[in-house]
Amino acid sequence: MKFAAFDSLAREMYETVPAEFRRGISSLLVHRRAKRHPQIPDYFTLGECEPSPGTPEPGGSTSRIHLYHGSFRALARRDETFEEEEELWETILHEIRHDLEDRAGASGLVDEDQVEEENEKRRSGLPFEAGFYRQGERDEAGAFWVGPDCFLEVPLSRRDWKRLAGQAHPIRWGEDSLEVVVPRLPSEASLVPVEGGWEDEKGPGGDLVVVFALHSALPLQWVRRERAGGKP
Repeated sequence: MKFAAFDSLAREMYETVPAEFRRGISSLLVHRRAKRHPQIPDYFTLGECEPSPGTPEPGGSTSRIHLYHGSFRALARRDETFEEEEELWETILHEIRHDLEDRAGASGLVDEDQVEEENEKRRSGLPFEAGFYRQGERDEAGAFWVGPDCFLEVPLSRRDWKRLAGQAHPIRWGEDSLEVVVPRLPSEASLVPVEGGWEDEKGPGGDLVVVFALHSALPLQWVRRERAGGKP
């Protein structure tokens, strides 16, 4: 989609959002350029919500939204399944929600964006926060999901870690049985990707990562569950 069409469509979409949800936004700015992450290769920012310049009057505008046409084009060239119109609409709604949450003092989307960024750092081989995946969505089996990637946490005591270091350790995940080598040195969280990731009847899904974690690095209730024989 060329810039003029993108700009026009973005403004049409924005105007369809009920005015009460846009009350705190002063402007929608559409840029031609792409915005790359300063550290992560090929990681593009589609949109942003930032405070408007100056101090707003009570009840006045507080934010402005930025959209980056170049970022949409870069992702469309890289992925033939990338739907620009659908992604544009989702980005606009995402940034409006940021404004609403910021004014309400909530941090849901900020936390969600942060965990996705940390996961991209992991994928790119860059330093990342060890326990970032715990901010993802936890399923009924106790696994954490960040986008399509699944993280299985396996708590170990220092004694068990010393005994198992360098050996294949059996792990159950649903109906599947995995054998993953325990890292030789204990740490707060050692992330070990399973080759091939996970897949279902539709084909490959995402990364499957086993996280060997020291008891002392886990929330207390998790340690108690594990000692009682429950699944971590």
